[in-house]
Amino acid sequence: MTVNVVSIAIDKVQVFLYYAIHAQEQELQSNNNTLKSIISSSRMISDDFYRKVGLDGEKGVFSGFISEILLQCSGSCVFTTTLREEEIREKLGELFQWYYVNFGGKLLMKYECFQKDITSENDRLEAVKESKSRIRQKECMNKIIEEHKELLFQFRKTEKSLYFYDNSEYHAFVKNINKLCPDTEDVNANHFRIAVIKADLDGMGNIFKNISDYRIYDSVSKILSETINLDALEKEAEKLQEKNPDFKIYPLYLAGDDIMFAVPVSHLQNGVDLCKILLNNINDKLEKLEWNDKLSISLGIDISFNREPIRYYFERVQNELDTAKKMKLTFESEVNESVAKLCLGGYTFYDSACKIADGDDAGYLSWPNFIKTVHTLNLLIVKNSRHIISFMVC
Repeated sequence: MTVNVVSIAIDKVQVFLYYAIHAQEQELQSNNNTLKSIISSSRMISDDFYRKVGLDGEKGVFSGFISEILLQCSGSCVFTTTLREEEIREKLGELFQWYYVNFGGKLLMKYECFQKDITSENDRLEAVKESKSRIRQKECMNKIIEEHKELLFQFRKTEKSLYFYDNSEYHAFVKNINKLCPDTEDVNANHFRIAVIKADLDGMGNIFKNISDYRIYDSVSKILSETINLDALEKEAEKLQEKNPDFKIYPLYLAGDDIMFAVPVSHLQNGVDLCKILLNNINDKLEKLEWNDKLSISLGIDISFNREPIRYYFERVQNELDTAKKMKLTFESEVNESVAKLCLGGYTFYDSACKIADGDDAGYLSWPNFIKTVHTLNLLIVKNSRHIISFMVC
């Protein structure tokens, strides 16, 4: 049966979330409302997006007109509808204008609609992949610009607030970045070191491209949405806090397969563990789908001060992440566990029980060995600081 396929995606999600956290003036980072703004900004490209489109609830633009949801993941969706093309484009135009106006031009929505004969699961998979392909093409954005040129080329007053407050309570997260200050350590509460961690699953674009089964494609998308979000982050953070009550975490954003948060520098390892736990949760769920390959994760780590402007450590941690993602590891035996690649201060590490093969990979450092060495050195400094300092000076 021939149906109209509609594809919608929020464009430049990371740019928007960066703007949302950067829009907070530096002196307001200590304000308890900053966590609410970050939470609500993340929700705008997930739950609220689904409601606004009409995938959830009864007040969305397409509510009552969606025949089948083919894909629903953070910041994007694909569905079929019996509406005529002119009706579809009218509703899509309404959605585009709402996002553009309410977010002062900082949030763009890309969309496409086309006809396709869908009678099997293979047809559904082809529809999803074609939707993603169409939205990435320049012709898609050119058409949107043509349809909304009067709106796009007007000078607009930037709204002071680009988010809507979310009333959700997350007890595992500190209210603002200054509250990351450790309670049990002798540090200056107004000026202390934090570790900013930015994580990203490796190769997800190619993975989705190579999936040939619609049910697997849909299941993987749902697994990612269920595992990488604020609720899942809080759940795992609470488990770590039960073992280590001093562990604190301040989320910056979660979107798609991207994670970014800050922890006290003394709890850097807990932050790395948190990312690995999320990765293990994803791999455990994928294993039930008879997924053969383990996903890996890349982490960028930046050591900063709590008073430093967000834009500084945002750019630095992204550079560290980009370096980590370039790592290509070859292991001596088959990888049967999750692998994390890390970059800190320009140095690359790998975190896996599997031993890497000799050759080009041999220069990479083992993260567990590095942490063990640092821990040992710290113990020596505490026990006999004079001798260690003298030794280091000599």
